[in-house]
Amino acid sequence: MSSLFDVPLQLAMLLSLAASTGRADAPGAKREPEPNLPAQQTAIVAQPVAGPFGFSERLWLRALKESAPTGAASRFAGRIFQTSGGRFYVPSASERDEILNARWDVAVASRVARAFAEINAQRMRAVIGRAPTPGDLYLAHLFGPEAAVSLIKLVRTEPNALAAEHLTDLLESAPELLFDHGKPLTMAALYERFTRPLRERKPPSQITSYHEQGAEADASRVALKPTLIGPEAKAREKARALAFAWRSEVTGVTGRTPLQ
Repeated sequence: MSSLFDVPLQLAMLLSLAASTGRADAPGAKREPEPNLPAQQTAIVAQPVAGPFGFSERLWLRALKESAPTGAASRFAGRIFQTSGGRFYVPSASERDEILNARWDVAVASRVARAFAEINAQRMRAVIGRAPTPGDLYLAHLFGPEAAVSLIKLVRTEPNALAAEHLTDLLESAPELLFDHGKPLTMAALYERFTRPLRERKPPSQITSYHEQGAEADASRVALKPTLIGPEAKAREKARALAFAWRSEVTGVTGRTPLQ
């Protein structure tokens, strides 16, 4: 099973806390305006993740830029720029490496992950018509809030459709996510696999704080490696072959795989 389906405990706790801020307000409570989702591509693409909070390079740069205007991470946010097409980048290669390595700083990454999740909770509530669940926020953490909303809407309107037919970008970047032992997953089944780990976690009120548990110190000692989403190279190639074989069977495509 892909590492994407294994949510780190500390991330699950932050997402659960952020989801609680996106729930309906109490009667009479003053509600702050919800930020709009920026106009960005909704392609659902899997990228390598790193650090104890599982940030990809693309989402880490975005999270820093959007949710770290103050505090320790603000020194990074000012070095990140955005193209007219919505891509976040760092002009200097040396600064880019420094910023990406900050994903391993538990104190910085935890604050950025929490702030990014809270912003996404407000954004997504306005679009999907309900408070996002921790699982919904996990999708936004992995793919961006626009892509998460797109996936949620597909699950709502076409739950029995094959995910590989709709999520072609994900089929190309990480086909193993869309199959279970060679069988293509439906949209509903894919959503279930992504969100189940968050539903199985205890509510934040039943867990002592991450910092109280000393997890920050523990996490800093763990030699976690940046992992490519999905199994290792041989398993990924097998998944690609399965995806192409399935696509060939249902479409009649033959010849060189379009996934390579």
